[in-house]
Amino acid sequence: MQAVATIEHIREILWNDDGGIAEIYNHLIYRFEESGIIARAYLDDPDKVSIMEVGPVPDSVLAYLKDRFWRIDQIGAQGYRTIWTA
Repeated sequence: MQAVATIEHIREILWNDDGGIAEIYNHLIYRFEESGIIARAYLDDPDKVSIMEVGPVPDSVLAYLKDRFWRIDQIGAQGYRTIWTA
């Protein structure tokens, strides 16, 4: 079965005390409803995605992400680690 993702585009601007832009976070959130997996890809690093869930990732979700990204990271007890690269 092929994974289906809902994609949400988020752009957040953080302002500094002087009223200028401190940081801009521009990213996509991939929500895989059937497995509960959520992944995030920052648009300034478009070849990488980070899975925001600990534990096993269904093969269908990995296949979906491998078709779109060259590197997949996943959060774990020690922070993020790369679990696949093209």
